[in-house]
Amino acid sequence: MGEGLGALIAGSGDDPDSEPPVAEIGAPLAGPPFTAATGQVAVTVSGLLAYNTGLEIALEVRFNATGTPPTARSELENLMREARHGGADRLHLALDLPDGRVFRNNRPHPEPAERPAESAPMLLLRAGSHGPSWRLGYWLRPLPVDGGRLRLCRPVRGVDASFEVPAGAVAEARAAVRRLWP
Repeated sequence: MGEGLGALIAGSGDDPDSEPPVAEIGAPLAGPPFTAATGQVAVTVSGLLAYNTGLEIALEVRFNATGTPPTARSELENLMREARHGGADRLHLALDLPDGRVFRNNRPHPEPAERPAESAPMLLLRAGSHGPSWRLGYWLRPLPVDGGRLRLCRPVRGVDASFEVPAGAVAEARAAVRRLWP
């Protein structure tokens, strides 16, 4: 699956590993929101929450609908509906780890016949909304304790940016995770 380990995307919630642990309250990673923007689209990582087993990523996508709202709305809906699959016109989210592994939001096609191993890296789409802006939640497991580089890319719209997720910030946030019950 390309370089490093690919990740699967799933949104069903049937798998207990497809969302943050119910018995934990996640802790935010320090740092301001990160935005990659062009004249037509802005993609913002508005929050990173660490849990003992993974990282929750909050992502916002906004289109500038000035002048052509129906076209922009249609384009945005298509982008979000098809966000699971690769292609130059899709939004790509990836976390490159220092050891060479890569977590990706675009699942392979066709999908694997077997469920991935419990330890396999996964970046899972968890939520979305409609309209001229979308809020998406991603669940990344396991927690990238060594940090990494989070990349946002949508080639046909000129979005190609990345920022560092420092290992120290991940460790600090993980230490602040609150366990509710055993």
